[in-house]
Order: sequence, then C-alpha cells, then structure tokens
Amino acid sequence: MKKIMTFIALIVPAMVFAQNTLTLEECLKAAVQNHPRQADYKLMETISGNKLENYDVNWFPALNLNGQATYQSDVIQFNIDAPVPGLTFPVVPKDQYKLTLDVSQTIYDAGSTKGKKQVEEAGLKASEKQLESDIETEKELVKNLYFNILVLQENIKIVDLTVQQLDSSQTIVRSGVDNGMLLHSDLDLLKVETMNLEQNRTELENRKEATLNILAEQTGIDITAVDSLRLPGYSVPESPDIQRPELELFSYKQDVLGKSADLLGSKRLPVVFAFGQFGYGKPGLNMLNDKFDTWYLVGAGLKWNLWDWNQVKRDRENLKMQADMITHQRETFERHINEGLTQAQAEIRSHSQNIDAFGKILALRENISASYLSQLKNGTIMTNDYLKILNQEKIARIKLETEKILLQKAIADYKYTEGTLHD
Repeated sequence: MKKIMTFIALIVPAMVFAQNTLTLEECLKAAVQNHPRQADYKLMETISGNKLENYDVNWFPALNLNGQATYQSDVIQFNIDAPVPGLTFPVVPKDQYKLTLDVSQTIYDAGSTKGKKQVEEAGLKASEKQLESDIETEKELVKNLYFNILVLQENIKIVDLTVQQLDSSQTIVRSGVDNGMLLHSDLDLLKVETMNLEQNRTELENRKEATLNILAEQTGIDITAVDSLRLPGYSVPESPDIQRPELELFSYKQDVLGKSADLLGSKRLPVVFAFGQFGYGKPGLNMLNDKFDTWYLVGAGLKWNLWDWNQVKRDRENLKMQADMITHQRETFERHINEGLTQAQAEIRSHSQNIDAFGKILALRENISASYLSQLKNGTIMTNDYLKILNQEKIARIKLETEKILLQKAIADYKYTEGTLHD
C-alpha cells in the first residue's frame, strides 16, 4: 500500500504539470476548431444539397394552372342563306372563358441536368477547399503569438535566474560589509539592481498576459489554467514536402471549368419532351360550341437550337482563358512558396549557427562572472564592475535562449509555408 501511495504521489504532480503545459499543436487545433467560419461547411453542404434537389426536379412533371376570361368585339360569323328553312348556323360567343392544366415532362435533355449537378458537386469541393485555405491562415497568427509568448516566458526565467544570482551575491557582500572589507553602498547597489530586475519582470509579465489573452481569444482556450507554453522540438527539415490546400483548390477550380465546358455541349443538342393540356371553358376545342365544355390534348415536342450565333464557341473560349488564368495563379503561388521556403531555410541556418556561437559566449560569460564575484568577495573590484559583468552574462543568456526559440519558430515558419504545420 505504501508503494502504491508513493507511486501516486510521484505521478499526480507529473499529470498536473502535463495538463497545465500548453503546446503549439493544441493551440493550432483549437484555433481551427474555434474559427467562426467552421459553421460555413454545413451551410455550404446544405446550399449545395438544395441546388442538387432543384436539378432533380427537372425530371419531374411540370404542372401549370392557367385561367382566362375575355370579351371580344367581333367573332366569326357565317352570313350564308340556309338551304333548309329554319336552319341556322351557330355563332361563336363573344365572351370566352378558359381554365387549363398544362402538363409537361422532359424525356431527353441531352445531359443538361446531369452536367449541372456535376458542376455543382465540383463547385462544392472547390468552395470547401477555399474555406479550408482561409481558415489555415489563422494558424500563422496563432503561431506568431505562441512564439512571442515563449520569448517573454524565457526572458522572465532569465530575470528570475539573475535575481537568484544577485541574492547569492548579496549574501557574499553582506559578509564583506560585516567584516569591514566592503562598504554598505556596495550592498545597496545590488539591492537596487534586484529591484530593477523585479520591475523588468513585472513589465514582461504584463506583456505576456496581454499576448496570452489574444491567444485565448483566437483559440478559445482557458489560458488561466495554463502555467506555461512548451517549446516545440521540431527537427531541421531535410527536403520540402509541400501540402498546401491552395494547390488542391487550383485543381478543383480547373475541374469546375472542365465540367462547365462539358455542360456547354448540351446547349447544342435537341431536347425532347411530352406535354398535355386539360381544360374547361367556353368554347372548348369546338369553337362553334357556345356552351361550357371539357377538353384535352396530348403530344410530344422537340426543341433544337440549330444556330446560336457562336455563343457556345465564345463561352468555351472564355472557359479556356479562365483555366489559363488559374494555371498562371498556381505557378505564381508555387513560386512564392519556393521563395518562402528558401528564406525560411536561410533563417534556420542562421539561428543554428547563432546557437553554437552564443552557447560558447555564454560559457565564457559565466566563467567571467564567477571570477568577478570572487574578486568582489575579496574586495579587489567595485560592485559596479561586477554588475556590468553579470548584466553581460544575462544578455548572453537571453540571446542564446531567444535563438533557440527563434530556431523553432523558423522551422515552424518553414512547415507552415509548405503546409505541414498540422494541428
């Protein structure tokens, strides 16, 4: 039982620490999920579904109810003497009434409905990919905020470390003051420097809190429950692996234009349909009958646009030119991506080299600070001399730790540019 409790005592703090440490991947995922336009996916699917259902209606019978009542000033009359006494010819009524139900049914539409549905389906894929591309841009803002916070977070740690060094120095100087080897003003100088660092820490904390609040707004994460942000451990990329959604978007746009070109062909083909008309009125089909009557007629029809004055030809040319424009856009985009990757590679090399150089500088600065502290303890140098050396050590440490963060940011920039900075 004691071993179990010991295990729990060790594992629980580790779990709490893990829960309170935020990673860049978690921020990116939250930013995508929290994006206001996420709801647009469902809206676009619903709109597209409604359009497809409307296209299916083209194969359903069309029903139209029409009514008409007229009075005309003259009608056809037969002014002929009847060969038989008492025989009269009927007179067409001047007031006429008609109520009809017109029915039409498409039999063959030359693939027009099918083509429209294919264009709509291709357009939905393009719209979804465009939305994905728009949301992806949110990652760049979140990425930059995250690394800005990391820099502030590391600077705060360095300030705390420097304060600890000054506290140790104060113990040494206080002993020197008590022994009469150092002046009390030397101790005051260390206290003033500590107070300056504490003020600097407060400023860094305020900037960090403000940036965290912006990050919380973008991601929807409760930042109050986060203790720290974790520095990513990306390795230096060996070769590009471009996976940008814009490249798929260009392909989908080309597909839409291709489907639209296929649809144009149906405009030059015949359309066959059946129709019927069912009516009630005065007169009916017999124009000489002056009484209300029912009637109907049914048939089949053909519509064929034999000459469109080259409209389809010009539309095809326009689609071809639009496809060429998309090709040019893709080439321009790929050029910008390659330029961005080249720049990111240069940044990665620069920061890697700086880390090596600043690491050596910091090691030397630490040795110099230790030597000056020993001299201060022996009273052979002034406190101001030690503070200058200690400040230079702090600057060297800040540069080194900042370069480590900037190296990870440069790699993250590279991954974002090639489209592999996944949430």
